Amino acid sequence: MSDSQGRGKGKLTTGKQKRNESSADPIKFTNKYCEVKYPTFATGKNLHLERTLKIPEELQQYTSDQIKQRGWFFLERNLTEVNLSWVREFYSNYFLFSLDAVQLRGKQILVTEKAIEEILHLPPK
Repeated sequence: MSDSQGRGKGKLTTGKQKRNESSADPIKFTNKYCEVKYPTFATGKNLHLERTLKIPEELQQYTSDQIKQRGWFFLERNLTEVNLSWVREFYSNYFLFSLDAVQLRGKQILVTEKAIEEILHLPPK
């Protein structure tokens, strides 16, 4: 089918439809929507990596005391190098904020508040 100028009218697929389609690489991507979204993260423009927390010397003692008081010890640890392709795949597969888990290389990573608190060794609320 084409319009009066000879251009074809293809069937449009929405994001919801793509969420029901299988990915060409099911180990990396949950569904077609996540696979299509991956190039957005592959460019790195929408991905902000964590940086080491740099505290001015005059605030270091106060900040250290606050970290201990709140139990936020994860802020004091040294950052390690990460596999950027895995980070990009993770965020590509995190397509709904209501998800309890995100697929990464065929494994399910829990992203619930409780799971994150446990990983970061935060005291429960």
